[in-house]
Amino acid sequence: MSPNQIKSKKRVRDYGEVFTPDFIVNDMLDLIKNETERIESRFLEPACGDGNFLAPILERKLEVVNMIRGQGFNLYYRLKLRPPNTSNLI
Repeated sequence: MSPNQIKSKKRVRDYGEVFTPDFIVNDMLDLIKNETERIESRFLEPACGDGNFLAPILERKLEVVNMIRGQGFNLYYRLKLRPPNTSNLI
């Protein structure tokens, strides 16, 4: 495991928290490529951490939006209970 995957050994022990590497995220999203690029599709990420899945999904959807301009979207729902992970967001 790379250092990026583990924030601290205590968090792994207490919460089982390990982050998915980018190359695995992209491979997994490629398996559902049609959904990641479909404007009206929605994703719920209950263990979003640093947004490793949601950020690339948003990037893929924005590429589609740039191609077909004019369609807005309200597609993302996040749930996060531990504040240390939310400090990097927005």
